[in-house]
Amino acid sequence: MKKMITFIALAFMALSMTAQESTTVTVHVDGSRLEDLLTDEQKAGVTNLKITGSLAEEDYAYLRNSLFDRLDTLDLLDADIDTLPAHAFHCTLHTPKENGRRVLLPKKIKHLSDYSLSVECVGRYNVTGFECIFELAGKYPTLGRFVYNGRDWYVQNERVTRVVPSIGNKYCKYDDGRVYSKDGTVLYFSPISYYEAGTYSYLAKDGTRTIYANCYEGMLMSGKLIIPESVDSIGDRAFAYIKWNLPTRYSREWYAPEPSLVCMASVPPRLGDDVFLTDGDPQAVYVPLESIGLYEQAEGWKELSINQIIYADIKDLQGDPGDLSVVDGGEAYTLQSSKPISRVVCYSVGGQMLRDVPVMAETVVIAKSEIPGPYMLVRIYFDDGKGQVVKLSR
Repeated sequence: MKKMITFIALAFMALSMTAQESTTVTVHVDGSRLEDLLTDEQKAGVTNLKITGSLAEEDYAYLRNSLFDRLDTLDLLDADIDTLPAHAFHCTLHTPKENGRRVLLPKKIKHLSDYSLSVECVGRYNVTGFECIFELAGKYPTLGRFVYNGRDWYVQNERVTRVVPSIGNKYCKYDDGRVYSKDGTVLYFSPISYYEAGTYSYLAKDGTRTIYANCYEGMLMSGKLIIPESVDSIGDRAFAYIKWNLPTRYSREWYAPEPSLVCMASVPPRLGDDVFLTDGDPQAVYVPLESIGLYEQAEGWKELSINQIIYADIKDLQGDPGDLSVVDGGEAYTLQSSKPISRVVCYSVGGQMLRDVPVMAETVVIAKSEIPGPYMLVRIYFDDGKGQVVKLSR
């Protein structure tokens, strides 16, 4: 009997310890302070916190300074919040978690202010266990400055902050560790920019048309990093304050190429504000030989150090020549494709977009009278997401 009582007592203690290890608390914040709505026991033991209602600045401060390091999950999904204020979760984590931390962002979220998701950790060279996963249920929000990370070069080759779309998100998808629009044309978020292997690494998959704002802001970059030929626009501060990790003698011999940013697009992508903002020398960018003149005249690019891609000629960067044939009919060009053309974008010599025409046909006719100056560049988008650039003379 005594043994049975002892066993029951031990089992009860085990259950109590389990309950203490994982405690869920739900609280509605509406005018009162979050700190005042939690009991001392909840403050000491909560690991999963669900908040509804709205939060004031002091509530965010209490969350990040007193609770966040202990939480496994913070559920804001049903909170009445459309903007995270500056520094909302800007903190340093000290306690690793087996599966990292997860924050369910509000369904109503529309804007993330400066440093709002800028989570750091004490494990400066290893973020394992410190990952903070922000789950997005709706459209990707607009962004302030340094939303995901600050300018600490020691840790920013890999972000502690991760953004992932929720299961069932209608607007975004998770693809190879990155967040893209559902159709794959917009790259919203990338958690890492450090590549130890391979001569060239792509910053977005082929078929991406837009690199979204802040995508690589403040990150440590390594190797030869390629902006694919399909990209035609880059958002605000996408490469602001990037820092290059120069290879050591060991790394240079074994795997790491000299660091550089390579833009494969024949026509300079349109740039948002402060895309390549830096407090040092202008960013060096390598572009196709035939397009150097376009980049040197294009807004946002002409301030950079434009160099020729040394490993390939512009012709090598185009698609399979079997995909498209160009026939000069005297007064017009006929572009004939073996697969459907979905879109045709025309650019002047200076890189200015002249027209953007949606198409769904295998044949496109362009009159020579539409060509300004000696020639124009035409970017052809195919229905399968691939593209090709042709140069048409007047």
